[in-house]
Amino acid sequence: MLDLVSRCALIAWRRRYDLCGASIPAMMCLVLTSSWAKAAPLDLYVLAGQSNMSGWGRVDELPAAAMAPQPDVLYHTSGAGFGYLRATDDDFGPEIEFGRTMSTALPGPIAIVKHAVGSTSLAEDWSPSLGDNHYSALMTRVASARQYWTGAAYEVQVAGVVWMQGEEDARREAMAPLYEANLLRFIDHVRLDLQAPDAPLVFGKIRGAEFPYRETIRDAQTAVDEADVRAYLVETDDLTTWEGLHFDTASQVTLGRRFATAMLGARSDVPGDANGDGQVGIADLNAIRNNFGGFGEGDVTRDGLIGIDDLNLVRNELGAGQNPNANAVPEPSTWVLLAIGAGALGGRRCVTMRVAALTAAALHCILPYVRVTCPVFSGRPDRAGRQR
Repeated sequence: MLDLVSRCALIAWRRRYDLCGASIPAMMCLVLTSSWAKAAPLDLYVLAGQSNMSGWGRVDELPAAAMAPQPDVLYHTSGAGFGYLRATDDDFGPEIEFGRTMSTALPGPIAIVKHAVGSTSLAEDWSPSLGDNHYSALMTRVASARQYWTGAAYEVQVAGVVWMQGEEDARREAMAPLYEANLLRFIDHVRLDLQAPDAPLVFGKIRGAEFPYRETIRDAQTAVDEADVRAYLVETDDLTTWEGLHFDTASQVTLGRRFATAMLGARSDVPGDANGDGQVGIADLNAIRNNFGGFGEGDVTRDGLIGIDDLNLVRNELGAGQNPNANAVPEPSTWVLLAIGAGALGGRRCVTMRVAALTAAALHCILPYVRVTCPVFSGRPDRAGRQR
């Protein structure tokens, strides 16, 4: 692609003294190819854990709209290959509503990689130091997904990790006292191995009242939440279960929404920012209005319920933060385009050329955003799995 850009630049320069109409295609070629040479950003979220992450939600209890494919959420998990996130199996976990809430709040597509296996312990099965276990399998799966989506013209970065695990360690006397240290070590290794040193980790409080060391694990989870400023513990005590341990269909939907709410809050350090865009505005007020009395986006106080406290916080912070693109500086290729355009215009004064130069510069600025939001230009798979 870069070689193609270079050739188009040479064509544009050589044809600067041609007739005005002949110079326009060369300049447009340069603009289009240089814009496409820049990969579209793709935030990747890693979901892992044991049975409550794997999920016991029943697909046949979901409304039809919730079962539809989510074209803004790319998904990869065991046996599912690569495609759009959708509820296709008999069971599902928090990923369905997590993906929907995240993609609704954020511009452009996101990606999810999930690896979850029931009855697995952090002390052994997910230990980063033991090797050849579920931790290493998770790293392999994420690496494979990054390679695949990078090949589809995305610039992939791990934006966060969601963790739902701890019940197996709550069964065992030798494992439970080590859970706090093991979880802190797990978080450090995840950030290091995924090359995401600032990635937030959102995790859910375990249930399972019959486990003898449940309170030890729950205390450890609270301690980790307090010890790591980028770790966020999500409440689950009010969620309903099938048999006291596994969350039912409605609770899996709620859990996914809560995970997403915490993740969106972790994206921004601006108080009152409900959608993680770095500023407090009308969109945040709308999120509270639409979800008032419930859960999900709009819970800016992170107390698990959207209410008057959230509304007051957003009102008090209205206008805080700023648009990160407000003071954006043109990228180097933009300056190259302008320099070539100026040289061409200096050789032949032509109104058409001037219009072409201005149009080219404008297209160069807006096409990266078109690629992110429009699947025709984005390079992502279509519904049949083909690359565009």
